[in-house]
Amino acid sequence: MKKLSLDDAIEIARKKNGKCLSTQYINNSTPLYWQCNKFHTWHTTLSNVKNHNTWCLTCSRIISSIKQAYTLEEVKCVAYSRNGECLSEKYYNNRIPLRWKCSKGHEWLALFYSIINNQSWCLLSNLDWRCTKGHNWSAPSHTILKECWCPFCSKYTRENLCRGIVTKLLGSPPSKNRRPDFLKTSKHPSGLELNIYYPQYGLAIEVQGEQHKRYVKHFHRILEGFNNLLIRD
Repeated sequence: MKKLSLDDAIEIARKKNGKCLSTQYINNSTPLYWQCNKFHTWHTTLSNVKNHNTWCLTCSRIISSIKQAYTLEEVKCVAYSRNGECLSEKYYNNRIPLRWKCSKGHEWLALFYSIINNQSWCLLSNLDWRCTKGHNWSAPSHTILKECWCPFCSKYTRENLCRGIVTKLLGSPPSKNRRPDFLKTSKHPSGLELNIYYPQYGLAIEVQGEQHKRYVKHFHRILEGFNNLLIRD
């Protein structure tokens, strides 16, 4: 029999849309650290997951505790409370998906328990988010589930990474003067700012974030601000 490894645990968790968070596999009787796709975590052995087909007990308890006898009217009321609709004409139980429609016209199939318990809704519609640094932005929930987070924090990360690479290649850091005279205008007397500027080489680099591609309230405040940015770009 093939000896199991950490790679086996990682692959089994992946097939269950989860993760094995452990970094070391000792043997089949030593518990590993697991995470489901709802971010619940627990410890159990690889044998339990592989041979006994066990998974997240928290999810199992939630599903079993959910009220089974809902009416179609109750289901439609939940959809209405989210400015949407339940398009299904019959409700059987929590194991049969229903068809839903959001206020923007997107349609999808989902179990009723995922709507009422997990507070899930349309994966295509934007929701409002805020990171720990206070940045606000809008994004559909499916991008968050794919571990995409704050576009502003990642923008600064990309800028620092780019600055480090260029500094290593050129052998010196960029100029501290990021607002050269040629970018001073009547509307911007103090000058527009460059991310990375090497006047001695006639080189400037702009690391563009999401705000250069679409309207982002945190950066632009009003739509006119986004249009002005497009003109400047």
